[in-house]
Amino acid sequence: MLRLAEKHGLVHTTTNHQHRPAFICNCCPCCCGFLGTLTKLKNPRGFVKSNFMPKIDHEACKRCDTCVNSCPFNALYHHYPHAEDLHDDEIRVIEENCVGCGVCSVKCPQNAVTMVKVRGYVPVERAREMWMRFKAERIH
Repeated sequence: MLRLAEKHGLVHTTTNHQHRPAFICNCCPCCCGFLGTLTKLKNPRGFVKSNFMPKIDHEACKRCDTCVNSCPFNALYHHYPHAEDLHDDEIRVIEENCVGCGVCSVKCPQNAVTMVKVRGYVPVERAREMWMRFKAERIH
C-alpha cells in the first residue's frame, strides 16, 4: 500500500516519536489540511523536515520536469540555461521549501533523483517530548 501511495505522489506522514506512532497517513495537498497548509507556507522546512534531501544526478537527468511537476512543496524548479554551452540547463532544489518527502525521487522516470541523508535527527521517545521539542526548535 505504501508503494502504491508513493506512485500516486502521496506524502507519507506520521507522528515523529519512537514509541507507538498513532497513525501513518498518505497525504496529498489538495485534500489534507495539514499538508495543504504546509504547501502554502513560504518555509515549510521550518516546521517539518526529514533527515533526507533530494540529490539530482545531472548526467542522468533528462530535464523532463516530472520531479518539478510532482513536488507538493514546489521545492524543485527547472533552471533554464543562460550559458551559450547550455551547461546550466538543470533541475535545482530550493532547500527551504523541501521537507524531504521523496516524491520527486519516486516519480523520476530516469532514477536521476536520489534521497541522501543530510542530518542525523533522532525522534524523541514519546509524543509529549515531541511537542516540547517542537516548541523549543520552532523556526519563526
